[in-house]
Order: sequence, then C-alpha cells, then structure tokens
Amino acid sequence: MDEAAKYQANAKYLVVVLTRGLLERADFAAILHAASGLDVVPVLAETSFQYPDSAFYDALIAGKIFPLDAPIVQKIGISEIALLYKKLFTILALTFTAHGSSLIQQAEIISLTARFRWEQDDKAVSSKKSNETEGASPAPKQQAEVQERVQSEEQKEEVAAAPQQQERVQELVHSEKQKELMHIDPPEEEG
Repeated sequence: MDEAAKYQANAKYLVVVLTRGLLERADFAAILHAASGLDVVPVLAETSFQYPDSAFYDALIAGKIFPLDAPIVQKIGISEIALLYKKLFTILALTFTAHGSSLIQQAEIISLTARFRWEQDDKAVSSKKSNETEGASPAPKQQAEVQERVQSEEQKEEVAAAPQQQERVQELVHSEKQKELMHIDPPEEEG
C-alpha cells in the first residue's frame, strides 16, 4: 500500500482492469480506497468478469466476501467498500480484447486514450494562457481571453463530437470481431 501512495501524488487516473475475482481481493479494495482523489477509468478485459448485482452487495455487507474482522474491513469499513464498488460501476467501462486482432486493439486503445486526452488539452490551454498573459498589457490580455474563449468553443465542439467518434470506433471493433468470427476455411473437396 505504501508503494501505491508514493505514486498517487503524481497520478491523475486509476485504470481498473476488470477481471474475474477482482472484487474479492482485499488489496484491490485498499487501492480503490487510497485512490479516492483520482479519476477512475474501468476497462473490461475479460468477458468472464461478472458485474456485481444486489446479491453480491448483500454478500459483501454480510461479511461473505471479506470477513468482518479482516484488516481492510477494520480499516475502512464494509459499507465504505460497498460504496467504493458502487461508485466504480457508475462509470462506463471501456473494453480491451487481449486476444483480438491488432486492428481491434488499436481501435480500443484509441477509445481508451480519448478519456485522457481532454485533460491534456485543458493543460495546454491553461499553460498557453499563463504564458501569454504574464507581464502583458491589458490589450494583449483581452486578446488572450478572446483566444481562450475561441479555443474553449473548439474544445466543446470536439467534446460533442467525441461520442460520435467513440461510436464509430465501437462499430469498427464490432465489424472486425464479426470478421474474425466468420472467418471459416471452406471444406476441402474430396476427389
């Protein structure tokens, strides 16, 4: 846990790779709790992962997932673990197909990195604004404000287009998966 804490100071995101058995691991619950200030990006990496249902949460609260005397439960409480898990699953999980073709993986990575790009764009705008307005007279400051508003509008347009781009990526991934599934060699003719 101390290892995770030293990285958290510089981290912006916690990428949670959803795999079978993850929610039953005390160390995962501890990491999720420690990373409470970070943006969480869930990624579904196994089709065998089962999203928690009410029966899972009932079992969790009853101490069937983590014993009620387990160190993690004693430290943060079973109801806090349940809340952390519920919060995690309010975020749309992206997919990554480890056994998919490189084209599928590239499309999925583009979709995944889109979650991170907006913050990078925001930093670039903030940095540019800071550099342009330092020591500037009022007229250049006004120019910088107008330029920032224009850039902000451009970003809004990009954000508005992002769901359409993500939908197109998902269509490409689905199309490639269908091609992989339909690729069947014709039987050899005897003769």
